[in-house]
Amino acid sequence: MIFNNAKLWNIFLEGEKESKVILIQGIASRLLLCHYVYKYGWDVFHELYFLIKYNNLYNEKINISDNVLKKAGLYSESNKEGRMVYLYEFLDNLSEIISSTKDEIILEKLNSINEFYFNNNNAKRKIFTLFNDIKNEILLLYRIRNKIVHNAFYNSPFMEYYINKLQFIVSTIFYNIIDKKGKEAFEENMIKKYVEYENINNRLEKDENYTLYQYIKDRSLEFEDDSKEEE
Repeated sequence: MIFNNAKLWNIFLEGEKESKVILIQGIASRLLLCHYVYKYGWDVFHELYFLIKYNNLYNEKINISDNVLKKAGLYSESNKEGRMVYLYEFLDNLSEIISSTKDEIILEKLNSINEFYFNNNNAKRKIFTLFNDIKNEILLLYRIRNKIVHNAFYNSPFMEYYINKLQFIVSTIFYNIIDKKGKEAFEENMIKKYVEYENINNRLEKDENYTLYQYIKDRSLEFEDDSKEEE
């Protein structure tokens, strides 16, 4: 298994110098956090969507009105209409969704994303923690890679976990910045994501009233405007 993934290790962790690791840590942490800012909300959205659609306990523990479901993009008929659902629409209706939910498991997750997207201090704390966690994981992966290179083998019961973690990091980064236009576009997209993270972080730091919800809504509305211009 280790040797089958050798190319994957080398693509992302090539080189022996610590300076390269620091560079990778800085870039990868920022790119992954840009991805996480959206993923955190979408994960809860999709869990709630399928819970409503397929769970028989829906009427007992999740009694959200059809109007709110439709506005939030949780109503299955909305998808059949072919319209795009935006994360900010779900967040716009989050307070009503929370007040209409009694399922403790999903309610805890709803409250968690509510704090993340609408509370400036909570968002900064979570981003800071995740940023350092990702950096530490990359450093650990780099050290494991060195042991494999120097010893041709590294015996650890957690090796499958490490490989899966590396695959997730690489695939997430490539998914967010890959482009069919070639190397130049790849590098341009990577820089855009880097700058995007810095913009998010700077806005949160400089304005205590600024929230991730505002950021996501602004970006979504920009995307809507661009899409209309292309039609």
